[in-house]
Amino acid sequence: MTTLDLNTVVSGTIIKRSWSTKNENGETAKMQASIDFEGITLGQLCELACQPLVIRRQAIERKLSVSEIEASKGSTIHYSQMGLKVKSREEKVQEIMSAGLPRKLAEKAVDDPKGFKLLMDSMK
Repeated sequence: MTTLDLNTVVSGTIIKRSWSTKNENGETAKMQASIDFEGITLGQLCELACQPLVIRRQAIERKLSVSEIEASKGSTIHYSQMGLKVKSREEKVQEIMSAGLPRKLAEKAVDDPKGFKLLMDSMK
């Protein structure tokens, strides 16, 4: 994986988009425009990308208890998982065990992914 400098400025990126908007009078207008990202940094793009991802995550979290929501506090969630059902620790362990790993290794993979990766790398 390559780490990019979030201060890198994007140059020459224009994205065409279409959308429709219903105004306060109930009228709908169809729009097409090109969005120019000239001068935006990768960090700013990531911040923009986070807004709809957080909304997706909140839709999932509304179905959970406060303790279930807070169980993910401080974790790193891949962007592709932000709108998916939150699995309990036990569900994650069971899923890994179904692939053939013993419980202790499955728990290590869930509780300490970096340590698990180091362990697996040392076995190569």
